[in-house]
Amino acid sequence: MVGHATGSIPLHPTARTHLLTIVVEDYYQVGSFSHLIPSTHWERFESRLKRSTDVVLQLLADTGNRASFFCCGWVADHYPAVLREVVAAGHEVACQGYFQHSLLDIPPAAFAEDLRRSRQAVEQAIGRAVHGHRIGRRWLRQQDLWALEHVRHAGFVYDSSLCPIGRDHAARPEHHVVHRREQQSGSLIEVPVSSMSLAGWRLPIIGGNWFRQSPDWPLQRAAQSWVQAHDAPLVAYFHTWEFDAEQPRIAGASALQRLRHYRGLEGMPARLRQWLERYRFGTIAQHLALQDVSMAAAPAQATVVSETVPAAPSVAQPLTLVVPCFDEAPTLPYLSRTLRRFAATTGKGLALSYVFIDDGSRDNTWGLMQQHFADLPRCTLLQHP
Repeated sequence: MVGHATGSIPLHPTARTHLLTIVVEDYYQVGSFSHLIPSTHWERFESRLKRSTDVVLQLLADTGNRASFFCCGWVADHYPAVLREVVAAGHEVACQGYFQHSLLDIPPAAFAEDLRRSRQAVEQAIGRAVHGHRIGRRWLRQQDLWALEHVRHAGFVYDSSLCPIGRDHAARPEHHVVHRREQQSGSLIEVPVSSMSLAGWRLPIIGGNWFRQSPDWPLQRAAQSWVQAHDAPLVAYFHTWEFDAEQPRIAGASALQRLRHYRGLEGMPARLRQWLERYRFGTIAQHLALQDVSMAAAPAQATVVSETVPAAPSVAQPLTLVVPCFDEAPTLPYLSRTLRRFAATTGKGLALSYVFIDDGSRDNTWGLMQQHFADLPRCTLLQHP
C-alpha cells in the first residue's frame, strides 16, 4: 500500500467507503459565467476538458479510488472519447442535463425533454446504461422537488441534485443523507451532497467554491463528525475545471467572480490527494449495487449536433469580412473557431472572403494570424508596421 506524499499517513486508514462525484465541465461552461458565455458559444472556446479530466483520473488511479462522473449531453456529443476514458478507468458516468439548465431556465415540459435528450447522448457516447442524474445548475430547493418526478419518469434510478445550503431543507434532516423517495412514477434514490452546520447555516463539507476558499482543518473536523454521526456515506463533489490552474481567464467576469472561480486552483490537486488518501471513495452505482449494463457500441467519432442552416440562394452572395487586430494574440484562436463555425452554418450560402489586418501589434498577433487564418479560402493577410 502506497503511503501519503510525506510517508506519514497511509492510504484509506478506514475501510468505510464514501461517495465521490465529479462534474465533467470545462472552464467556459461554469454557471457563474453563463451570463457572459451562453451555451450557443461553447464551441468557440479552446477546450481543456481532456487535460483537466486526465488530472482527476490520475489522482484517482494513484490513490485507488473510484468516482461517479456527471456529464451534460453537449459534452457527450462533442467529447465522447473523454467519457470513454472515464469508463475504461473503472468509474461511473451519469447525466447532468443537456446544456446544464437550472429549473429557473426552462418549464417542466422542457425539463422532461432535456432529461431524455441528455440521457440518450451520454448512453450513446459510453455504450452503457446510465443510472444517475444531477441538475445542471442550482441545487434543488424544497419547492423544486417536483422535478424528481420527471427524473424518475425518465428512467433514472437515483438523483444527486440536493445539497442542503443555508436554511433550505433544514426542517427535513432525512434530506441530508442518502434516502429513498416513493413517487407516482416509482421509487427514486436521492444522494445529497453532505453538508455541515455553521452558525445555523448549512454548507457543503467537501466540494465547490466553499472547499477551495476554506482552510482545511474545519472541513476535516466536519468530515470526521459526519462519519461518527451517520451510517450513510459522506458524499463529496468537485468539477474537472477546478484541476486546471492554467485555464484561460474570462476577461468579462467581475472581480468577485474571478476571486470565487480562480482562487485556490493551484493547490487543488494536492489538496484533493490528501482527502483521497485519508478516505476511501467509490461510485454511487457501486454503493447502490446497480448493474453495469452494456448497450450499443459507442460511435468512433464525436456526434456534433447540427444547426438549422438557411437555404442557399441560387447565386451565392459575396461577403467580405474585414478584421483589424491590435495585440490580439490571446483572442485569435477563439476568433478562428467563431469564423469557421459561422462559415459552416449561417455563412454556408455566402461567397466569403476575409481580410485580416495586423495594425502594428507588439505581441505575436502577426505570427498567430498566419497560423490560424492562412488556410481560409479567399483570405488576405496585411501587416501595418
